[in-house]
Amino acid sequence: QDKGDGWKISMKYFQNVVDIVRDLMSPTCEERSYKDGMKKDDDGFMDINWCKSAPVNTWEELTQTFLKANAKKAIAPTQFNHQSTRGHCIMVLDVVMPDPEDTSMKKRGRIYVCDLAGTEPAGDIFYAQYENKKMPDGTIEKHLIGPHRDTSRTKELQDQGKKINLSLSEMAQFFMKMADSFKKKKLKPGVSIPGCNSYFLCKFLKDTLLQSKTYLFCAIRPEVTY
Repeated sequence: QDKGDGWKISMKYFQNVVDIVRDLMSPTCEERSYKDGMKKDDDGFMDINWCKSAPVNTWEELTQTFLKANAKKAIAPTQFNHQSTRGHCIMVLDVVMPDPEDTSMKKRGRIYVCDLAGTEPAGDIFYAQYENKKMPDGTIEKHLIGPHRDTSRTKELQDQGKKINLSLSEMAQFFMKMADSFKKKKLKPGVSIPGCNSYFLCKFLKDTLLQSKTYLFCAIRPEVTY
């Protein structure tokens, strides 16, 4: 609604699965090492430079592009979720607009929308088999049968779960370090916080977090068992 003449909005969307980045905008879902092409661009924004970028000119175009890319996520059935996303998904919206006071200059900003993978009981997770059951109202529900006979699939999920949990723990530690610096009035522009380089999530986002407004939304199941 605010978009004016000369504005350019583009979108990237990728998934981090263990040690790889999966480009969800690529027709072939190209995958590379998470260290490949991760660097700051000329304006200081952290980027994955080989991931495909697409212009989005309207809200409808953005949602259509997002839904098409979202269908390419790496997922696997576990006993908790028949469509468990196996990693963190990050959508980057890049906005360039002319400076109203100087037409030779442009302003540029970014929004990083991050869908973090859920914490898992990594040691208990298993690759699950489901069956479709038709309900009286005509809808189809997925019903858990039990673990898949191929135990190597379960081992792969457990290894993924451990990396997911460790990357989330590292991110939590980073937030705590930021909060501590803020309380001590040391969190100022240009400051750096040591550590947080072991996993893709914090390595990619930490400079952005230090220079932006960050909003965290938590989805927590209400049952006592969770």
